[in-house]
Amino acid sequence: MASPVDFNDASRQAINKLIQTIKPSKESVERRYGVQEYVRKIIARCFAPEQVNAYMFGSVPLRTYLPDGDIDLSVFCSQEVAQSMRDTWALKLQTVIEQEQAAGNAPYRIGDVTVINAEVKLLKCLVDNIVVDISFNQMGGLVTLNFLEEINSLIGNSNIFKRSIILVKAWCYYESRLLGAHHGLISTYALETLVLYVFNKYHGSIDSPLAVLYNFLVEFSSFDWDHYCLSLLGPVPLKDLPSAHVDMALAPSDTLLQCDSRLADSLARFKSEMASCRADMKGRAFVIRCLNIMDPLLPNNNLGRSVVRSSFARIRRAFGHGAALLRGIASKEPDTGVEELDRLFKNTWAALRKHNSHQPAPAATAITPQQQQQQQQQQGVLTPMQIMARLPKQVQMQLQQPMQQLQHQRQLQQQQQQLERTNNQYPAHKAHRQHEDGGQQQQQ
Repeated sequence: MASPVDFNDASRQAINKLIQTIKPSKESVERRYGVQEYVRKIIARCFAPEQVNAYMFGSVPLRTYLPDGDIDLSVFCSQEVAQSMRDTWALKLQTVIEQEQAAGNAPYRIGDVTVINAEVKLLKCLVDNIVVDISFNQMGGLVTLNFLEEINSLIGNSNIFKRSIILVKAWCYYESRLLGAHHGLISTYALETLVLYVFNKYHGSIDSPLAVLYNFLVEFSSFDWDHYCLSLLGPVPLKDLPSAHVDMALAPSDTLLQCDSRLADSLARFKSEMASCRADMKGRAFVIRCLNIMDPLLPNNNLGRSVVRSSFARIRRAFGHGAALLRGIASKEPDTGVEELDRLFKNTWAALRKHNSHQPAPAATAITPQQQQQQQQQQGVLTPMQIMARLPKQVQMQLQQPMQQLQHQRQLQQQQQQLERTNNQYPAHKAHRQHEDGGQQQQQ
């Protein structure tokens, strides 16, 4: 349990300024959406006349990417087409992109086109000096994107969930070099899950992204990773896996999920969607590694599996060191604390200067979901739900089936709850109904 630390206004404002400066700018968003639209056209041309398209998922549409962040695209098509091209799509697309690169008249500079045969096959390329990772039929990525987008909306408070993700990512990537699944470090989705855990456990004391970062570092530097897997609901003993039963003696109480039924409903709904689109994971065992983080939407998926043993000890030390530094900053005078925060994020500021983004931060203003949607429409940006709506009809139906079952279960639960409330309010009515039921049974 993280000991309470109160950061002064000057420290919170300094961090807010950093987030305002490092968060995706309008120009950065337009540039990335231009690149992805160009790559999408290449993909459509490559597989024509088949109806094949690609959509973004991950940090770019979520608007939580760093200046060095890449673009994640996944290719989607009907099930029949997918079966015929599942093993050949990457090499075919590589050939077409390399032809585009050699043509010499491409609107964007292309380089480093490579196919990576990993757990999830990727085609990786550099477009306009931005890394683009292209995968195939990664429906789970879209479900996760929608889940995180909805959680951010439900938490509210001027997108504090997203702003906290940006801050934690900046510290992990620039200051401690802990982020990057392909380097044996923490994956982005694992980090986002850890941030969500902090919100779930410490929601009552979180008043700023700086508080989230502090609780993040304290919580996960002291977590007993040797004996427990971290789930969104609390620690799960490794010896009990694949069971997802939380150790109730260590489970947090008065959590955000317990206090706000909307978030619990959202988790259940997207968990059902994920089970539908990732049927290939059904029955698969949870693979235990040195860092074990249970996917909140797919319990047998270990989000910490990318972390190798040699990196694990360094990650824990870095978390502990960062927590100690922040604890010390909280006890300093405002001016001194701000100076030390700038030193704590010196590599982040250097990265911003490198990307010509070190500009005076505009005043932080709260943006309503309606305003955000209007901005996205003006920029021609699809929302996560619009992306889902454009998927092949068969894929949409595949996702809708478990949703309909879940809605039916909820209706039955609501009817049962209403009946119980009626019986509690009118016990005489309950006794009368039982008497009638008994009389009917005797007649039968």
